Amino acid sequence: MGTFKQKRSRKSWDIPTLKLRVQDAIKSIEPVFLGVEGVDYDKEDMELKLKAAHAYSQLIGKAEKLAESEEIIERIQALEENRLSKAS
Repeated sequence: MGTFKQKRSRKSWDIPTLKLRVQDAIKSIEPVFLGVEGVDYDKEDMELKLKAAHAYSQLIGKAEKLAESEEIIERIQALEENRLSKAS
């Protein structure tokens, strides 16, 4: 019987898949982060909100980096296509 680490998928995700995963994570954190208007929160709730806010900011940063990476890849592909068409 193998451990979780041995059983997990080793398949890498492409950028669009990663972007979808990050967006899904952001959507699941938003209700905790934003809370319910008019509701008082106790200390444990506030700690959870703080953790959610931290995770939210981390995910937003990752989403931004993924968007930048996707744009760079598109530019490189366009340059390569342009170079190949001029070489022909």
